[in-house]
Order: sequence, then structure tokens, then C-alpha cells
Amino acid sequence: MSVYGHIREHLLPPRGPQRMLAAAQFTNSVGDGAYYVTSALYFTHVVELDPARTGLGLTLAWAVGSLVGVPLGRIADQRGPRGTAVLLALTTGATVASFLVVRGFLQPCRPAARPGAPPPSWSARSSGSAGTSPAWSRRSAPE
Repeated sequence: MSVYGHIREHLLPPRGPQRMLAAAQFTNSVGDGAYYVTSALYFTHVVELDPARTGLGLTLAWAVGSLVGVPLGRIADQRGPRGTAVLLALTTGATVASFLVVRGFLQPCRPAARPGAPPPSWSARSSGSAGTSPAWSRRSAPE
């Protein structure tokens, strides 16, 4: 028996709903792992939040998510799992898209001075010498 045959026979669930559920769970786990790593990098390197505050924010978000699980389960029981899953997917997408406007820990939606301008915390840091300013500040502005 080949290695693939052994894996298919002994490690995968039988064909049908069990295998589909296992594949969905695996895909979800890979996505969660990618999200945890990239969100931490995004908030610490792009938004420039302190790593401790990033960890606190992600922990609080995880805690809220785990607390709303039971009420969402009741909604799924009443309204149906498919519609609830679609609603949750859309809500998750909107929430992740809102990360683009995060400028600080307590100022989640403070707008930049002008469209396309970096957050004020970046411009204050770029006023130093040319060797320490970020690459985007050394480029000329479009006319």
C-alpha cells in the first residue's frame, strides 16, 4: 500500500459529511493560524501598536468572540445554520476590513490629515534625519 493510500485509509474520515466537516475544520484552523500571525504583525509593524497592547486587544477580541458563541448558537437554532454562517462571515469580513482605519489602541478610527496621508504618529517620527525616516517619507509626493 502506498503512503497516500495509508493516509487516506487510516487518517481521513470516510467519504461523505464526516470528511467534508474534517476538511472544513482543517481549512478553518489554517486560516485561524494565518490570521493570528498576520494580525499581530500588522498591528505591531503597520499600525505601530505596542506588542503588549496588541496582545491585550487580540485577547479581548477572542474573549468577546467566545462569549457570544452561545447566543449565536441559539440564533442559528432559530434562524438556521446557513444564514447565520453567512451573516457571521460578512460580519467577520467587515471587522477585518475595519482594521484599515485603526490608528491607535484607543483611537480606532481617527482619520488621517488628508486622504492617503500617513497617521500623525508616523509623520512625527519621520521628522528626524533622512537615515532614520521611513522609506515612504523620502519619496516625493505625487503632483
